Amino acid sequence: MIVNKRFWDSLPSDLRAVLETALRDATHYGNDIAQQENDAAVAAMRAAGTTEFHTQTPEERKAWIAALAPVRQAMEARVGKDLISAILRETAGLAPN
Repeated sequence: MIVNKRFWDSLPSDLRAVLETALRDATHYGNDIAQQENDAAVAAMRAAGTTEFHTQTPEERKAWIAALAPVRQAMEARVGKDLISAILRETAGLAPN
């Protein structure tokens, strides 16, 4: 959800707390539905046998992460290091070890 900061800050703190809880719950609910739909779609593709799936080896994953380092650095300048760090935490650390 996107909301004007001035408007958000003008809301009573108890209302903001209720809205934050509702947004968090709705996000989890929506993400759960999306995950179920994605899992079902992948299962259907596997069952059809017409799509080849590739799972990266650890070496491939390391090379992929290294290749994306310039993108991460460029995005840090655009969206901030804190957001990139949060994304890396949420994506199981898609950063070089």
